[in-house]
Amino acid sequence: MKQVKINKRKLMKEAWKQATFGQKMYGGNKKLYFASSLKLVWLSNQGKTISFDEVRRLDKIAKIQAMEIIKEEYAKYDAIWTERIKITQALYDHGEETVKDIARIMPNLLTYKETCSPIDEMADMYGFKNTSELVEYLLAYKPRTKAISKYHYEFFIQSITGLCQNLQSEFDECPF
Repeated sequence: MKQVKINKRKLMKEAWKQATFGQKMYGGNKKLYFASSLKLVWLSNQGKTISFDEVRRLDKIAKIQAMEIIKEEYAKYDAIWTERIKITQALYDHGEETVKDIARIMPNLLTYKETCSPIDEMADMYGFKNTSELVEYLLAYKPRTKAISKYHYEFFIQSITGLCQNLQSEFDECPF
């Protein structure tokens, strides 16, 4: 088997250049483009290539997988947000700062409408032991965009790694 001498600095520079181009052209996470570009550049140095269409296909699949996971994880948040919580004294018993934090983290969740349920009824509806547990759950809310990016990145790297392992079966292991 032919050994190929790899200049890591040159490899990293080329991958970074491709990542910058990918971010400018298509937007998104530069780390994602960099990791995939690094593997693709390494493979091209080994004489193997992956088409850009294949990379885009893997990216799209990873995005769909990330969206499915997020939909499952945020289902209860979505249901609570749809129902909305009526502002009552029971909510203020947790502290005025806590109410302000919930309103800041989840805008339009708290309302004075009579048709909405108070926090104690919401806690019972969604299976929380008490209102404190529901308040903690609401305060733990993280924006979806960060979670989607994280899952998207993980799934994309897994699929690229799997594809690269299939392509490089006759070559040495990737040095990174």
